[in-house]
Amino acid sequence: MIEDSNSTPDGNDPDEYVTVSGEQEAETKVQGSRFIAFIRPLSDVSGFNDWLTALRKRFHDATHHCYAFRLGARGDTWRYSDDGEPSGTAGAKILEALDSRELVNCGVIVVRYFGGTKLGVGGLGRAYFNAARAVVERVGVERRYITTTCRIRFPFSHTQTVHRALEKYTCRILAQDYGDVVTYTVRVRRSLAPQLESWLTEQSSGTVTLERDAPL
Repeated sequence: MIEDSNSTPDGNDPDEYVTVSGEQEAETKVQGSRFIAFIRPLSDVSGFNDWLTALRKRFHDATHHCYAFRLGARGDTWRYSDDGEPSGTAGAKILEALDSRELVNCGVIVVRYFGGTKLGVGGLGRAYFNAARAVVERVGVERRYITTTCRIRFPFSHTQTVHRALEKYTCRILAQDYGDVVTYTVRVRRSLAPQLESWLTEQSSGTVTLERDAPL
């Protein structure tokens, strides 16, 4: 699961990424052609397809609906489309605009209304890049972290120790169960889970146990 964390960012940590904080749009015009660019956060390909379908219906009379998106913390899942424009002039340029800010888990769709003047391959590529860049620069961005769920079990006498650890590693408590053994279900940034476990083990001499990737 992916969500925000207040942990101190580490630029070398593979469990962090940058995405957009909401939706935005921007319009540019080049020699009579209108380029209306839209950007929004995405979690999966299905969500993108639904969004694309909605925009195609909304702008049913547009000449082209070109796009690009990247998904995953490393941006390993990506796709782009020229939607009938000359190869390499639209989708790849939109993706380039996303990559210029290292944005993932988001996509850009550029709707074009042809204005009667052909822009040429170079001009068209610049037009799509500039349209995508305009909306990319307008939208807010935020850094996020991949987290994991951990289950911590401990005797009540170690409650203070556990709470110090949760604060130290910026954990979010999801559930608490007070029985003969206290059980906390928490969420923590994935890269910090091994450190959390080691710290608890050391501070409690092994009395406090932690189960990583615990089911909710």
